[in-house]
Amino acid sequence: MFQRVVSKSLQRVSSSSSAARNFHCSSSVLGSSIPVIMVDNVDGTGLSGEIIRVKRGFARNFLIPNKKAAYLTQDNRERYSEIMESRASGTSSSKTVVTRDTVAIKAELAAIVNTGLSMKVKTTDVGVLYGSIQAADIVTLLQENGSISNSKIQAADIIIEGSAIKVAGTHNITCFGETIVLKVESEE
Repeated sequence: MFQRVVSKSLQRVSSSSSAARNFHCSSSVLGSSIPVIMVDNVDGTGLSGEIIRVKRGFARNFLIPNKKAAYLTQDNRERYSEIMESRASGTSSSKTVVTRDTVAIKAELAAIVNTGLSMKVKTTDVGVLYGSIQAADIVTLLQENGSISNSKIQAADIIIEGSAIKVAGTHNITCFGETIVLKVESEE
């Protein structure tokens, strides 16, 4: 009797084999890869403008929400192909302006590299700053000293060792590939 019950239930499963196949197919689709167009460079994944295949979850959970990639649709393909063609042909006039500004900024930074910068801030008795010095503060310092012309340099162009300066002393700052020494002193 037990064999008869088992064989009848197996017949029911095999008769609904299309449902079983659809379930199996949908579970394999969940882990499959999909094509996306890279909007931004992502280390280990792809460069801007490339069409690559990534896992569906990676695209849905990371690339698309962070605007690092876009789904490969006909509209997106046309839009990004126009952008890539304009980059390749060099029709963008901002490219030449950026290189001229970079050359001008590097020339202005040459004088600062030799002399360095100094800043006086309020500190505790042991030299810990009340607050911290961010990249935006260094841009303001450069503009106030007259070392760099206004609006030529931004906070994103300045790299501080660590995330911010929180103690008095000498610190190395990188700007457009040039290393500048910043001396942070306590106010008396």
